[in-house]
Amino acid sequence: MKRLYIFVFLFIFSFISFAQRSQNTVQVRVNTNPSGAYFTIGQSKYGPTPTTVPMIINQYYELTFTMPGYQTQTITYKAGTGDINVNLIPLAYSLNITSSIAGADVYINGQLYGKTPLTLTLNGGNYSITIKMSGYKDWATNVNLAGNQNINATLIPDTYTLTIGANITGADVYINGQLYGKTPLNVSLSPGAYNILVKLDGYKDWATSINLTSNQNISANLEMLRFIILSLPIGAKLWLNGKPYHLDWGNIKDEDSDDRNIKRDKYKDFKIFAETNNKTETIEIKYRHTSTGPMNVEFNNKAKELRLMLVDK
Repeated sequence: MKRLYIFVFLFIFSFISFAQRSQNTVQVRVNTNPSGAYFTIGQSKYGPTPTTVPMIINQYYELTFTMPGYQTQTITYKAGTGDINVNLIPLAYSLNITSSIAGADVYINGQLYGKTPLTLTLNGGNYSITIKMSGYKDWATNVNLAGNQNINATLIPDTYTLTIGANITGADVYINGQLYGKTPLNVSLSPGAYNILVKLDGYKDWATSINLTSNQNISANLEMLRFIILSLPIGAKLWLNGKPYHLDWGNIKDEDSDDRNIKRDKYKDFKIFAETNNKTETIEIKYRHTSTGPMNVEFNNKAKELRLMLVDK
């Protein structure tokens, strides 16, 4: 009978204690910014946030919050004083950005931060990085910054197609002094200023300058070379590359002075436009008992003036 009394007493005491504790317990909502964090109270782990945990009113608790990319934070909370709201502090890391061409603009999440090479301290997280430079294609990547990180951008030239034609096929094309090929020619070039020279034996050089900012077509109109001006005494005869060349003397006649000791020679200028496909021409001139050669004249692909004064001695 005595044991029964003791059992009943303990049961009633435990019930009263439980009821008292139930009346003193509150559900506390725990929020973090950003959400998704875990926290511990003593040996118990809770989360992810937002969540609720039971606490005894007026009792103090230590909550330790953890989340990848954020600092570990511990707070002390007195139960019954409202919700728990914690702003998590991101971890900061070093981001070093370089590029194959120094001085390129660095954009992070669309905002200009500076020029390469560039070192920044950023909070952990995801970033969109774009490297821009005039004359080169944009370089872009996404980074999940969870530690110190190095990024190197290899910039690729932004090229355009330059098409060069001519009225004569097979002419040599020089771009900024460098031989690129023969007409017709397609070449990929970076934006910029260029000097174009088109050359072909027997034709005048054709040249132009361009500022390449898009695909472009140009055409060279090559003119055949015309090359000789002669001043000859009356009666001279001309052979060009072994073939006689007709000279129109008009009404000019050879005259002698009454004074037989003085000889007066008349001369006439001839504009001979001989078309040629060669750089070197062979010219032979005969005047009475005097002959020039033949002579080889190097014209170097340019119009040249040749004056020959022949006297019969």
